[in-house]
Amino acid sequence: MMLSFTISINSLIRCVLRRKCRRQPIVWSQETSQVRRKDSEQQPAIHHRHAARREVRMNPVPAFPSVADAMAAVQAGLRFVADADATRMSAQAQAECLQMMERANAIVTAARASVLSAFTSGQGYSADADYSPRAWLIHKTRVTKVVAVAHTAWAKRMVTHPQVMAALAAEELSESYGRAICQWTDKLPEDCRPAADAILLSAAKAGMDLRDLAGLAAEMYERSRPDLPDEDPARTFEERAVHLETTFQGAGVLNGDLTPECAAVVGAVLDALGAPAGSEDSRTHAHRYHDTLQEAVRRLGKCIVILPPSVLSRFVGRAAWARRELRVSDA
Repeated sequence: MMLSFTISINSLIRCVLRRKCRRQPIVWSQETSQVRRKDSEQQPAIHHRHAARREVRMNPVPAFPSVADAMAAVQAGLRFVADADATRMSAQAQAECLQMMERANAIVTAARASVLSAFTSGQGYSADADYSPRAWLIHKTRVTKVVAVAHTAWAKRMVTHPQVMAALAAEELSESYGRAICQWTDKLPEDCRPAADAILLSAAKAGMDLRDLAGLAAEMYERSRPDLPDEDPARTFEERAVHLETTFQGAGVLNGDLTPECAAVVGAVLDALGAPAGSEDSRTHAHRYHDTLQEAVRRLGKCIVILPPSVLSRFVGRAAWARRELRVSDA
């Protein structure tokens, strides 16, 4: 495992050197990897999971008369698990079931992406008078816009991140880890992405957790920045976005891409107002951030309520334009 990991690191170094990177290449030693890797002796559950995964790989793919028959078998199995009395299972059986379902979710992600990619290429959605695969998913599979966007993003990754998709199909990676790796390597130069995917996948298989993977990805990104002298300094600013989707009974889903400055400000506010309110505060970290956001916006609303909405919108728009101009002039 470590040999392939070192080879992958070297491939990225060669990729960066070909682009005449002004910084030192990434150096990865076995000693460093051992520090970051999880101790398998201290994590018997993970060791057991990997053992089960190796056993699954040895078994051939079961044969079915058709894809429809295979999907029917999958649904039948999941219905059996859903109807089972989980309270009568041992803790070990519950743990194994949860691990297997996470691996199954990775396979489902890869399988859906494969089918949706082919469906998109053939414009199958047009037969139902839909103008895009995302619209078809919303109308025909009855999922929300957020989920439809996520599904179409995975379909596109069949082309841009084939190694990640193969790892998902082989149960070597969880869906959430795979998505994070794709998002990180998308920020790198295009010709370095396959090598970067290979490095991060090898690190994940070796037991590196998400925080260390993020650090490794950040190091790759920093080393690739000198290779982009013509990069538009306002690119990050232009790609900023916040989306608020109202759902059932006025609830909402908030997501977006923040500039570094905006992320720093928002993070400072959330950290300052989101601390636990004493020892009896049973809210989770996510709950506190939600409540902090609501309180911060409420306080801000008291300050700007005296301005008419039309005046306020013009002020915000002019401020954003002026900020962009300043960023371009400073570049």
